[in-house]
Amino acid sequence: MQPFRLDTDKFPLEVQLTTHFDKSKSYHTIEYNNRSISTEQVQAVWMRRIWEPQLSQELAPKFREACIRESEATLDGFWDSLKEAMWVDNLERIDYATNKLRQLRIASEVGFVIPKTLVTNKAQAAREFFGQVNGKMVSKLLTALSRSMEANSSFFLYTSTVKEEDLEDAESLRYCPMVFQEQIPKQQELRVVYVNGNVFVGALNADMYAAAIDWRKPGVEVGRMATSPAY
Repeated sequence: MQPFRLDTDKFPLEVQLTTHFDKSKSYHTIEYNNRSISTEQVQAVWMRRIWEPQLSQELAPKFREACIRESEATLDGFWDSLKEAMWVDNLERIDYATNKLRQLRIASEVGFVIPKTLVTNKAQAAREFFGQVNGKMVSKLLTALSRSMEANSSFFLYTSTVKEEDLEDAESLRYCPMVFQEQIPKQQELRVVYVNGNVFVGALNADMYAAAIDWRKPGVEVGRMATSPAY
């Protein structure tokens, strides 16, 4: 079995997808990097991340948005055609899990201790919350503004500490709600992956000042420690 890498951001400019529906059957073919693959050949899918199509900036906004929507809808049809393959992970489960507010709700309901959290587009609510956590507050978003492996390739908002003077511009929240949480001091960040009954845990040494807020920032060096799987 040969792997086939599909970079979804290359669709539709560099990736060609063709779908035929004929009576009771459908046929789906992907062509990319001088290779072609059909759904009948796919036995398993590792879904690392689905990226938004990258289209020319010369396209008028109304056409650009329409092209992106149509491209994503076309890809959704292709994912559906792979329903018989083994997925890591199932797309519906990923969509369910990426809802951070749902994660917080479920975590609190099953007994986990979660940080005090506020999600709001109201400036006064943010200022009051700042006082409730004694000025130890961080801000973040519920979704990623962009995704990239390059440090300076696109705009990205990291988890950031909030100072009292920052709240002077809190009225801008009316344009976009934000997440505010009490800042929890940390020594390590854990990444936990569950696969077929096994739990795999990796740790990031985040007790240094540069990594204390968000270890993902460019230039931040953190110690990495891999741990054995837990059963």
